[in-house]
Amino acid sequence: MRRCAAHVAVFALAALLSCSAKTELPPVAPDQVEVFLPDAERPTEPYVIIWYSGNTFAHCPELDESLIDYIKEEAAKRGADAVLIDHHLSCGGSSGRTWGCSERIQVRAICFLRRHPELVAQR
Repeated sequence: MRRCAAHVAVFALAALLSCSAKTELPPVAPDQVEVFLPDAERPTEPYVIIWYSGNTFAHCPELDESLIDYIKEEAAKRGADAVLIDHHLSCGGSSGRTWGCSERIQVRAICFLRRHPELVAQR
């Protein structure tokens, strides 16, 4: 049940789009979308963020294969070259007492400028 609830929560991430490219890109195959997981090395070449989604959870969903596949599918629809996935934990409290913790997953779909020169003006 937790796994199902976690996936429903992450599917809600797709509804929280707050940023998109001004230039519409053609979709790509999901297997062409590169994935950069939390704590992994990040791309060193210039890129543009074409899609952003983020949400805060009491308990963060696990980044299992089916969830990563879903993220890749959403990014592929937007023509992304890669996705950057970040995970943040924050806890509040004072004097050693914890008020509560929350976890945040952020997904950014990106396009590399060398592959998409039409996006250079948006940078």
